[in-house]
Amino acid sequence: MGLFLLFLLAYPFIELYVLVQVAQAVGVFTALLGVFALSVIGGSVLKRSGLRAWRKVEEEVAGGKDPSARMLDSVIVLIAGLLLVMPGYVTGALGLLLLFPPVRMLMRGTVGRRAKSNGNFTSTTVVYGGPFIDADSIEVSGELLPPEEDK
Repeated sequence: MGLFLLFLLAYPFIELYVLVQVAQAVGVFTALLGVFALSVIGGSVLKRSGLRAWRKVEEEVAGGKDPSARMLDSVIVLIAGLLLVMPGYVTGALGLLLLFPPVRMLMRGTVGRRAKSNGNFTSTTVVYGGPFIDADSIEVSGELLPPEEDK
């Protein structure tokens, strides 16, 4: 936990240092334009990949397949998009790196191994297709009635 806190304290200085170095190399306007472009790319990635990931997870569930790998991949792409939206070249580089499928596959394996070794790995079975019954209320002919009390 101490190392993470140290990173959080040092992160703004690291981003600022990298921004100054890039600005010295290519100019201030170009450096700021690059940060803006990374944010626009990140927003696009978030919008497009979020919808696509949701559809693919639904397809796997409907086909009776285990969607856990697809869901983890989607979470990694979401994190990549969030890193790209955050202003800065370091977070942008990390976000772009996470968009490459081999890196995501490596991350999936690492996260899976860590979850299993920590004992936080659980498997859930979801059954779809049956009727949904709300036990708190019953809808009868368009009216919502409260549950009857036992007398």
